Amino acid sequence: MPCTTGYGIVHLHPTLRCNLRCRHCYSASSPGAKGGLSSARILPYLDYLQREHGYRVLSVSGGEPFLYRELPELLAAAHDLGYHNQLVSNGMLLKSRRAQRALDHTDSLAISIDGDRELHNALRDSPDAYDRTLEGLAVLRDRGANFGLIHTLTKRSWRQLPALIRLARNYGAGLLQLHTLEAAGRAVTEVDPDLYLDQDDLHRVFLLVTIIRRTNPGLQLQLDLIHRDYLEQHPEAVRAGPRLPCTMRELSRELIITETGDVLPIAYGFDARFRIDNIHELNYLGGDPVGDYLRLRGRDLHTLVRDLLEEVTNGPDELINWSERLIHAAGAPHRISYSA
Repeated sequence: MPCTTGYGIVHLHPTLRCNLRCRHCYSASSPGAKGGLSSARILPYLDYLQREHGYRVLSVSGGEPFLYRELPELLAAAHDLGYHNQLVSNGMLLKSRRAQRALDHTDSLAISIDGDRELHNALRDSPDAYDRTLEGLAVLRDRGANFGLIHTLTKRSWRQLPALIRLARNYGAGLLQLHTLEAAGRAVTEVDPDLYLDQDDLHRVFLLVTIIRRTNPGLQLQLDLIHRDYLEQHPEAVRAGPRLPCTMRELSRELIITETGDVLPIAYGFDARFRIDNIHELNYLGGDPVGDYLRLRGRDLHTLVRDLLEEVTNGPDELINWSERLIHAAGAPHRISYSA
C-alpha cells in the first residue's frame, strides 16, 4: 500500500521568554526565561526538513514569539524556503515595531484568549492582559490579517462559548479552536483542580459545539476532542493504522523543535526517550537523522500509538484529548527496542 502523507508542520519554540507567566502554561515560559535558539541554527534545519521530508508549515510559538529578537528575519527566510508561516501569540505585543515587521512575513496567526476579562486575567496572572489582547486583535482586524482564536476550555469558560463566538466575529477571526485544559507544565501546580473538565462537561461542550457549528457557518470551529467510536473506526486519523508508516510525516505530522534544540515527535513535552535529534548536533550535515529515526525507532513510536488506541477504545471515556493522552502514555514505562 502506498504512503498517503499530507503536509507536515514544524512547531518551533525558539525561546521561553514571555511577557506573561500564565498559570496554565504547558512550559516554563516567563519574563525571566533566558536563552533560546539562533536562526543560524534553525534555518538550515528547516531547509533539511522540507527538502528531505516535505515539512512545509512553520508554526512559531514559545514563550511569546514577538519577544524573539530574530523573528522577522527568521520568518522572511522561512518564506524563501517555501514555508507557510504561522504564529501562536498572546496578542499583547502586536503594536511593536518588531511585530509589524514580522507580520509582513506571517501567513496566519492564532491568538490565545481564555474567556471573559476576569477569567482571562486570572489565568494569565495579569490585570491588563485581556484589554491588551483586544488591542492586538484590533491591529489584526485593521490589517486584514488571517487569524483565529485559541481558547482553553475549563469548567468555568465553556459556558462562555457564545460570547467568544461574538468576540471572534466582531474582530474578524476566521477560526475558534477549543482545547481542553491539560495537566501539564505549570498547570499541574498553579491551576485550581476544579477547573478541569470531566466527561459530563466534555459531552456538554460537544453538543454545544455541534449547535454552534450549525448556526454560525461562516466561522470555523475546531474542537480538540475525538470520539472513542470514531477512533475505533478511523485509526488512521491518529496515525494508528495497522501498517508501519513509511514516511516521517505519516508517523508524526508534527515535529517540535524546543528552545534547547531538541527535535521531538507529536507534541511539546513528549518524553525525551523518543527524541529524534538536536539541531545543535548538526547530524543533518551529510546524514539523515529523521530518516534514521524512522528506520530504527519508528516502530517503537508506532507501537506506542497503537497501544494507546487499544486502551482508549476499550476504556470508559467517550471523548478523548488524544495529544494529552499520548504525551502521558509516552511518559509511562514502555518497551523501546532500538532495533535496526
